[in-house]
Amino acid sequence: MTEINGLTKPTLDQLHARLLGGDDAAAEEICYLMHSMLTVHVRRRLQTTDPHEICTAVSDALLTYLRNPVQFNPCRGALDSWLMTVALNRARDIRRRARRQGREVTSGIDLSQLISAELVASARESQPADRVLALARDVRERAFLQCRLAGSPMAVQAAALGVAESPPAEQRRVVYRAIERIVKRARRLRGN
Repeated sequence: MTEINGLTKPTLDQLHARLLGGDDAAAEEICYLMHSMLTVHVRRRLQTTDPHEICTAVSDALLTYLRNPVQFNPCRGALDSWLMTVALNRARDIRRRARRQGREVTSGIDLSQLISAELVASARESQPADRVLALARDVRERAFLQCRLAGSPMAVQAAALGVAESPPAEQRRVVYRAIERIVKRARRLRGN
């Protein structure tokens, strides 16, 4: 048992033991404790903002464990680490399947934090996206940012940067570098 703010909470190992003993309330507590941690872990490790991808991976990891809790061996490691590994592997499987089927996969590096910060900072303005677009140094970067804000596929964003004829891996690399440059520029302007 761990004590948090004067309340005693069971540890994950104790909850696992209770779940193996048939306690259904332990399953609910494990989900409550682990869901947000798994969500953050998958989002950070894969650098994704796709809520469907994250939710599916986390839900599958928790359901896999809850359907058969015996598959987790406490002698080999901690339950939270095991669940994080399962969730991360499931998210990678989802991405691989999407790529095989030719669907657009959310890019690894995203401008979501920058865009949301700029949109919140300029919520009173009539055209809040103009603050984000002002970060562009040239016409290509501005066109790229417009594509990015519109949610265009990676190939369209790469075309805006002038690398439409390059292989997909090169297009992704150029797009990611452009994002990194713009984010760094925004942080310098904000003083971060």
